Amino acid sequence: MVFQVWEHQQARVWERIETIGRALGTLAYAHLDPERRSEAVRAAHMLAGSLGMFGFVSASEAARQIEHGLEDPVTADLGILVQQFENLEDGVRDTISIDFG
Repeated sequence: MVFQVWEHQQARVWERIETIGRALGTLAYAHLDPERRSEAVRAAHMLAGSLGMFGFVSASEAARQIEHGLEDPVTADLGILVQQFENLEDGVRDTISIDFG
């Protein structure tokens, strides 16, 4: 049952990860407009909850850290956000190969 729900949600999870990745890329090279920032914060928030529900503990925590960092990008450390983004991607990939693959 959990596997079927995950299969249904997996594309949405990767879309949200891509949304965050685009926002971080923009933040690295230019000012992140409020709409894109808000979209990325919302995506990170939703990922933190849904990944936690599926047992993706490290990925969920990384998403939560990204969410908090993007809430105030002026004081956020971009290097830490990028590292958390890599942790998010790796956490989802690693858990999929162990638990579902």
